[in-house]
Amino acid sequence: MTKIPSGAALSALHEFRIGKGVIVFVSLCADQVREFEQNRIMLESTRRPEVIMEVIIEHLGAVQFEIKARGHAIVSDQPRENGGFDEGMTPPELLLASLGSCAAFYAAQYLRKHKLATEGTRVRVTAEKEKNPPRIARFHVEVDMPAALDDTHRAGVEDAVHACLIQNTLQHSPEIHFEFKCGTDTFVGETSAASSNPR
Repeated sequence: MTKIPSGAALSALHEFRIGKGVIVFVSLCADQVREFEQNRIMLESTRRPEVIMEVIIEHLGAVQFEIKARGHAIVSDQPRENGGFDEGMTPPELLLASLGSCAAFYAAQYLRKHKLATEGTRVRVTAEKEKNPPRIARFHVEVDMPAALDDTHRAGVEDAVHACLIQNTLQHSPEIHFEFKCGTDTFVGETSAASSNPR
């Protein structure tokens, strides 16, 4: 039988014979299992989160910014009354665009999956602002589909749209971490705490 190193805390030793071979399984005692799990959790907590999405924003001049991701680029600007050239959407409009295009994607995916008409699917998003602090407080999302649907598919589209990543992000406030780099200096700003969902 395989020799077990001295000092190993064991609760059971099991052998399984396969032909002429022997497989030995050693069960660690509960205390060792708990210690291993605590160490694993501690290690996981110190690892830097994996970056799965990245967008780079660069100042172009005035109030224009180029936004780049995966080889794509768009320009964010301000209306002329805000000192811009009105050559691109504002950041709040991009937020509405993100929510609306996400909802449209999920709606179209459901329609396509069930072999229903998708061409002409249209989403309109409007929003209302609040002050103290300045923010967008309410969104209204209108999903317009090209063909009539029965009750089953109406419910299916609604469920699909509510699975939208952007909607879920907005309804379950994420933590936002800021890191500032000034020349060779780097400092970390305050982290916004996630708040409860005010649905």
